[in-house]
Amino acid sequence: MTVDFPTAGTRTLGLRVTDSVGGTTVLRTITVTAVSPTVAAIDDQQVDRGEALAVTGSFTDPGDNTWTATVDYGDGPEPLPLDGNRFTLTGSFDEPGSHAVRVQVCDDHQACGDTTFTVEVGTASVGDSPRDAVTIPGLGTLPRTGATIGAGALAVALLLVTGGWLLVRRRSGRA
Repeated sequence: MTVDFPTAGTRTLGLRVTDSVGGTTVLRTITVTAVSPTVAAIDDQQVDRGEALAVTGSFTDPGDNTWTATVDYGDGPEPLPLDGNRFTLTGSFDEPGSHAVRVQVCDDHQACGDTTFTVEVGTASVGDSPRDAVTIPGLGTLPRTGATIGAGALAVALLLVTGGWLLVRRRSGRA
């Protein structure tokens, strides 16, 4: 005989056995313990400094429970909203290097499961990605390292600055 209990707690079970001579009943008290949620493993991730994670995760739990979750990006656990048995991680990191991230899901019986994965954070900042060239309407394609463009009496000098281009000077001259 198999009995499934949807929630943890103390239960009294009774068993009555009857044969041709008569019957007997046996009562036993049992304690049903909660099964911890199982959080699916998350692959290690790579992001640049300041770039937000975009990771979706999930968990399973055979019990009829309600759950709460936390995520720890390395500076202490914070609440993690759940959508059914799914969650989305969107944290970011300011420091390059290797960072452990821990997700923990607990049911209403305080049975918890977790997973930990690593985020490798690169040194580039979002917006600092080098590009080989930039196209300026009416002027053409220029190398990003700086250039002087123009013909004849008008020339424009461009220099690379963080996050874009800067018009440095306009000069008149003779061809």
